[in-house]
Amino acid sequence: MNVAVQRVRLAGTEYRVIRPARPLRNGALYKARGHYEMYVERTDGRRIGTLWLLAARSPRSLVYLPMRTAPTIPD
Repeated sequence: MNVAVQRVRLAGTEYRVIRPARPLRNGALYKARGHYEMYVERTDGRRIGTLWLLAARSPRSLVYLPMRTAPTIPD
C-alpha cells in the first residue's frame, strides 16, 4: 500500500501524519442521530485498517483520511 508520510510540529512536539497516497474511492462519514457512521467498501476498509496499524506503532502518529460525503438522506 502506498502511503504519504509528513512530519508536522505542534508546540515543540513532532508528529507523523500518515495518509493514503491516493484518496479513498468508496468511503463516507455520516452524522446520524447524534453519532457518526462510516461506510466503506472492502478494499478501502483494508486500507484504513493498514493505516491504523501503522499509526499504532507510535504515540505521535496521526492518520489523516479525507472522506467524501453526500448530502444527508432525510429519515
